[in-house]
Amino acid sequence: PNATLLVAYYLSGTLFIRPSNSIEASLMAWDRRLLGDPAAAFVTWPTWLLTVLDVIYLGTFLTVPAGLLALSLAGRMDLADRYWTIVMGSLLVCYTGTAVVHTRPPRILERTRERAGRPMQHVALQAVDDFTIGINTIPSGHVAAPLAVGLALMQPLPLIGAAFLLLAIVITVACISGRYHFVVDCALGAVVPLMVWMLQGR
Repeated sequence: PNATLLVAYYLSGTLFIRPSNSIEASLMAWDRRLLGDPAAAFVTWPTWLLTVLDVIYLGTFLTVPAGLLALSLAGRMDLADRYWTIVMGSLLVCYTGTAVVHTRPPRILERTRERAGRPMQHVALQAVDDFTIGINTIPSGHVAAPLAVGLALMQPLPLIGAAFLLLAIVITVACISGRYHFVVDCALGAVVPLMVWMLQGR
């Protein structure tokens, strides 16, 4: 399943032809409504906090295998199929949306790299350039992944599930503050796993 998710992610990027300027403008307009000047909205936050958010953002890809490891260590691999139904269902919807809706992330539109002032921000931006498809995932897979994992674990492992739900909130903040995603991307990234979880029967 992990390999399938990676293949689906990178395949979605190959379908990108050109950005939809009208959709990008709409996404940016929502950010301005909610954040004011998005590029300057977080500059007054403490440097240590923004650095922590950069590190957490970089670690998002570990959430899916970490959730499965938690099931394994708890001796609940009988629930692995349910786990993958929720997680894969959520992320594949995100990657399908990315294949259809072609937008660039706000960091590109706002030229965040030129204004990066923290070492970890430079590391995060370089990692994004080197290892991602380089376009905006909408809905946000970064938000969907930890939330889907948390929802999948809430019943068998309530404390661990709650920790992943909290992590999903922190990652959402990191996505927006680092300008890796628009607010709408993140909101949709939260709605998708909730819908999959409800359809799966909770």
